[in-house]
Amino acid sequence: MKDEVKNGIILGIVVILIIVIVYFSTAIFMTGEIGNKKDKKTTTTVASANSTSDYDNRIMASTILSRTGDKYMVVIFSSKNASNELKDAIKNYSGDTKLYVVDTDEVVNKSLKSDTDNLNVQNINDLKVKESAILTITNSVITDAKSGGANIISTLK
Repeated sequence: MKDEVKNGIILGIVVILIIVIVYFSTAIFMTGEIGNKKDKKTTTTVASANSTSDYDNRIMASTILSRTGDKYMVVIFSSKNASNELKDAIKNYSGDTKLYVVDTDEVVNKSLKSDTDNLNVQNINDLKVKESAILTITNSVITDAKSGGANIISTLK
């Protein structure tokens, strides 16, 4: 009986040690939770500057004409190919008209890319953008459409 209790205690200690070792090895090597001396704030800022995740008004191409609200604007662009000036204009937009963003680099929006622009359409499936465009939509109808980064920047200012 004493041997069984002794073996049980030893087995329990071994199991606890294994769990602790797995936790620390995961925390150190996988997640960087322990011992990571990098400035997490700087890392996050750099990562978000290179992605579209900081556009909390992103939408899918299929919903461009079906947003709520009487009047809104939609910027269609490639986040990989857009200039910093264009990205800044989108991020810093503070107008009264609601602004949505469609990134053509996302898989669900690739159908918008084309060699030519076709912006004034009735059916969303006919909408095509060569590089970038801004659409003004009123009551689910495109009322104004401009292509090119310079036109987008001037519209957003």
